[in-house]
Amino acid sequence: MHLPISCFGPLDVLVSIGRSRGYDDLLPHIVETEGGTGLRLLVLNLETLIAVKKEVGGAKDAATLPILAHFAADAGRSGAPVSTPYPHSAQGVSRKP
Repeated sequence: MHLPISCFGPLDVLVSIGRSRGYDDLLPHIVETEGGTGLRLLVLNLETLIAVKKEVGGAKDAATLPILAHFAADAGRSGAPVSTPYPHSAQGVSRKP
C-alpha cells in the first residue's frame, strides 16, 4: 500500500482505529498543536494514542510503545501536562472541516 506524502510525512487516513474507535469516540481525546508552517493540527492526546496502540497490538505499534511511554514519563516529571484538551463542545466541532 502506498500512502500519499504530505510535507509532514506519509498521510494515513483511517475510518476507525483501535477497537473501532471512530471520530465521535476520539473527539474528546484530541489536542490542538501547530505544524511548522502555522498549520493547525488536531491529534490524539498521548494517553489515548498509547491506549490505541495497545489495543491494536501490531508489531509497529508495540515498537513505539516504549518511546511514547518515555515521552509520557518525561512530561509527568517536568510537571507539564501530557496533553491539553482541545476546546470544543458537542455543538462546537463539526464532523466536516
